[in-house]
Amino acid sequence: MSNFGPIIAIDDLSHDGHSRLDYGVDWRPFLASGEEIVTSAWSVVERPDNALVLSSGVVVGTEQTLIWAQPGTAFASLALGKRYRINNRITTNFFRREDTSMWLVVEEH
Repeated sequence: MSNFGPIIAIDDLSHDGHSRLDYGVDWRPFLASGEEIVTSAWSVVERPDNALVLSSGVVVGTEQTLIWAQPGTAFASLALGKRYRINNRITTNFFRREDTSMWLVVEEH
């Protein structure tokens, strides 16, 4: 899992057009002492097409989140060279909500 802090946007991450890869956020810099992630929701918020597919996200432990991303089988070749911004929104046991996003660039590896 990649470790990223909660920031507005993360630099481009390369994603092979035929791969199923996991991406994650380490929320520890954002969380207060005793605070835990209760919910995590992922979405594609900017997309040039519908080729990128996200699985259901999970909370890893109480401080990190994870999502699996892959191009839809029928659209894999259409996704190459495209940029997708994915967003992760969490809610904590302290009733705080925060978002972070990252750009995925689909490339051949």
